[in-house]
Amino acid sequence: MAFIHRVVPLLGILSSLSPMAHAAPLSLSDDNVCAWTLQQVTGSELEAETVVFDSYDEFGGTKAEASPLRVKQFRSPEGGPARSVACKLSSVEGLIEKAGVDPALLGTQQSCRVAHQRMLDSIYQALPPAERRLSPGDFVLEEDETAWTGPTWLRPNPYPALVPLPDGRYSLRAKSLAVVNEWYVPLPSSIKGVHYCTLVAPEYLRAVLRGDRQ
Repeated sequence: MAFIHRVVPLLGILSSLSPMAHAAPLSLSDDNVCAWTLQQVTGSELEAETVVFDSYDEFGGTKAEASPLRVKQFRSPEGGPARSVACKLSSVEGLIEKAGVDPALLGTQQSCRVAHQRMLDSIYQALPPAERRLSPGDFVLEEDETAWTGPTWLRPNPYPALVPLPDGRYSLRAKSLAVVNEWYVPLPSSIKGVHYCTLVAPEYLRAVLRGDRQ
């Protein structure tokens, strides 16, 4: 079942997730992770509405919306502790072309890897020193794995965003799908101007930093 969770509380997201913040720890049950990710990859403070999906099949049939600004979110696996979160987001190009957003309010389009870096730094900083078992240096931030179609971006489910390495570190992986306005084949306008990201679930990353999960 899908439901609109709430309009993003902008200052709350920035205070809890910003890598520069010294605020309360990240709310790991927050259903606005994708709204925060939109801010990171578009270099903006845009306020988005989050639509949370409990069904993988329902989520797969949706698209990001630029006007009104809505992000779509799905945590995986269904019915268990989340290990990854998939976000359907508008891109900088899509926000300008479809929603008429002033380019001065936007930065340069960033990769999903950038969101991973900031998530890792912010969760680590929010952990009490006594609970830290790993540090950001124990993670290898991989370049985005790029998908070219929606179905290939959605698979596998759940996506292995955090993988242990033989040397004791972890590989932190993101999967992306970006469709620009000038695509190499004709596409409906609803599909263009998007930048999708699949990331590690913040609560899973925090647990690994604390030494709670492998």
